Amino acid sequence: MDVLSSATNGQWVNVLRQQGAGSSNPDHRTQDITAQSAGASNARVRFHYYNAHYEWFWQLDNVKVDYATAPSCSQIVCAAGPGVEKPVADGSFGTAMRGSRANPSGSTISLTWDVASCSSSDHHLLYGALANVASSAVSGASCDLGTTGSASWTGVPAGNLWFVVVGDNDATSEGSWGAMTSGERGGTSASALCGITTRDNSGTCP
Repeated sequence: MDVLSSATNGQWVNVLRQQGAGSSNPDHRTQDITAQSAGASNARVRFHYYNAHYEWFWQLDNVKVDYATAPSCSQIVCAAGPGVEKPVADGSFGTAMRGSRANPSGSTISLTWDVASCSSSDHHLLYGALANVASSAVSGASCDLGTTGSASWTGVPAGNLWFVVVGDNDATSEGSWGAMTSGERGGTSASALCGITTRDNSGTCP
């Protein structure tokens, strides 16, 4: 077993060598590499089967590199990786989005959409006046609908509306609003709602 790090000046240093005898199966080993890695800006570990002669076989499994820190040590929290913004199922694949009134006035609508066929890191709803459905002009939004495929849209404005659930990356980018016979609904511009600043229509499902 060898270790290479900035603490070893970029050179491989051998820390464990098993030679001249057999071992049981399994043969659990714990190796302290503090001297070769503590405080290092990087560290790598390698294993190799060297100069074997009639050795039958060698097997390595379940390698774990662990560490312990002082109680007062402040660890750097890595930022979460980028999310994904995918199209929402529209019936051409998966089960299309559905909405139903949750109360007589229609001020709350129960939404369901398919996340089994294709799911984004988060979802939001866009809506507008039904008279503007051809241009997909957006009047407002309901944000952070989550990833379960169901949500309640509360505070629904009065009047006749069009609405659609849109996938987003739980940050600033949204996916396709869905296709119309004339092309991509809403074109390529972002909704500029729910913190969205960009739009990516290139996602595909499933």
